[in-house]
Amino acid sequence: MSEHEHGHHHQHEHDSGHGHSHEHGGHHGGEDLAKAQAAEEEQAHFDEVLHAFLTYETDIVDALSRRERNLRRVPGLISLLPGGEEVQQKKFEALREAARKNQNFFNEIVKNSSNKGSLSRVPDPGAQVRNLGKVRSTLAQCAREWSEEGSEEREKSFAPLLSWLEKYLDAGPDGDKRVLVPGAGLGRLLTEIVGRGYSCEGNEFSYQMLVTSDYVMNVMHSSSPTHQLEIHPLRIPDASATEILERRKDNKATMSMCAGEFLLVYGKDEAKWDAVVTCFFIDTAPNILDYLQVIYRSLKPGGIWINGGPLLWHWQSSEPRATRDDTAGGRDPRYDSSIELSWEEVKGLATSVGFEFKEEAWQEVGYNTNATCMLRSVYRTVQSVAIKKA
Repeated sequence: MSEHEHGHHHQHEHDSGHGHSHEHGGHHGGEDLAKAQAAEEEQAHFDEVLHAFLTYETDIVDALSRRERNLRRVPGLISLLPGGEEVQQKKFEALREAARKNQNFFNEIVKNSSNKGSLSRVPDPGAQVRNLGKVRSTLAQCAREWSEEGSEEREKSFAPLLSWLEKYLDAGPDGDKRVLVPGAGLGRLLTEIVGRGYSCEGNEFSYQMLVTSDYVMNVMHSSSPTHQLEIHPLRIPDASATEILERRKDNKATMSMCAGEFLLVYGKDEAKWDAVVTCFFIDTAPNILDYLQVIYRSLKPGGIWINGGPLLWHWQSSEPRATRDDTAGGRDPRYDSSIELSWEEVKGLATSVGFEFKEEAWQEVGYNTNATCMLRSVYRTVQSVAIKKA
């Protein structure tokens, strides 16, 4: 049976904090003060995230009320809509009920969190708006990773990477092959890898993802309903983490999740991993060379890097300086230093770093698509396997 560790407690020798390492010269008193301040900032950020989970329903109901008011502001408009007043009233009632059920889900996530601080603290309004947006996207990510409805996306995004992992790295009977998954999200890919007999560590920076994955993977053993608005009920998980891990008889592989920013957490790793699997991850790099060098250095000689995803370059910005603000009220410098390359350029750079590419495929992959929605996100993704030359 797999050892199932998750959240901030893990089997990795790196600091399990959220990735903001602070080095200060001077005497120990100054260092202690800096560490205390950093810890306080981290706790404040975590509390803001939990506060957003707890106020999800209020935010949704406010938005629904605005929509309903705007409909009623135009005389006679509702009576012209299919079904008239009765249908509209039932629709808004159903939407509010869906929000209530989702709030119950988020309440359980917060209750399960082992790192609750002072939830009475009122968050910064700007941070609250951003965090509420991330809470809504977390619901969509639950659908993608842990619902039956997300199985088609997972089949296109995850299955080829898992197939290559099994082709190029034999798991063996002892669970001693070590795989790293940066940008692990809600942990489904991580779980599928461990279910195939590999010991695997996921790495995630987002607190929303960390606390939700902790709940879904460690607490939810049967499916429960959540709702995506407009009303689309889903049940998660389609298979519990325990069920996935037990698909392999006598599974000795271990599982862990490490919180933190990828470069800070793994930047000093030397030849520790048999494989690194990146899915919809490498384009989050402000400087892709940094990611490639850390992946290469962290792999054992002959280790494999399996990648899948688009190149949207998260820090790319064509907006004027004054319009792109970060949480501190100033422009994040990563927008001004982002390096954006084509796949051929990334591939050439990786080859220069020391990788030898073995296979490559292109595939159109949806991301958090809803079959009933008129807008769907479909990406042309590249999937590849590369070997660290010994």
